Amino acid sequence: MQTTEKIAIFLATYNPNLGYFQSQIQSIKNQTYQNYICHIVDDCSQMKYQIAIQKIIAEDTRFTCHFHDQNFNHYYNLKFLFDIHKLKNFLFL
Repeated sequence: MQTTEKIAIFLATYNPNLGYFQSQIQSIKNQTYQNYICHIVDDCSQMKYQIAIQKIIAEDTRFTCHFHDQNFNHYYNLKFLFDIHKLKNFLFL
């Protein structure tokens, strides 16, 4: 029996390779389980990457971006994700 609960997907980025990032987003979209929200938290990438990330996810409301204005590094990026989402089911990518 498949669950119908919403899950949260957490995706951290920093100046990502945009080809790989787009493939990763498409892979998430192609999953058979569709009841999810994907939080992308960017650790102060250069503006050109932030703009590209927004364009890649623009038409799918299940994806949301959070852009830091300074680099917080790994630990605080993950803490931020936990703080914004309280679902009991989550996945880090």
